[in-house]
Amino acid sequence: MRSERGGAEPPFLISSTGMSEPRVLVVMQAQWPRALLLAALVEEGYDAVGASSLEEALSQPLQAAGREPVRLLVLDHHISPDDPRLQTLLQRHPEAKTLFLESAFGSSQPEPPEYRLRYPAFMGDVIQAIQTLVPLA
Repeated sequence: MRSERGGAEPPFLISSTGMSEPRVLVVMQAQWPRALLLAALVEEGYDAVGASSLEEALSQPLQAAGREPVRLLVLDHHISPDDPRLQTLLQRHPEAKTLFLESAFGSSQPEPPEYRLRYPAFMGDVIQAIQTLVPLA
């Protein structure tokens, strides 16, 4: 994969913190907001994994040595609810909760309101929603 600057971009940002941290998979197309969210999650104590697309998210191993399974999927507004790859991702992680980050202009995803945030949302709002859905021990 190539970045906008022409250099190679790593496919995932992964925290190697350990087994006790809940794993959060962030699927977000924009590199810098995704990196900022991942860094904030790691700082809070989560095991954060990032993917720029559904393909990348689906290539993430289900089981990783010394790590919990994915407990929360954070999905950006660029992901269509009708995309069959989204259904595959949700089926791969049946125990994971899902937080949809919705466009201010788009229609709502079919999830309860506490599982959605509508842009514009501050990074603190996203972190707070994640802490509510998957509290740290």
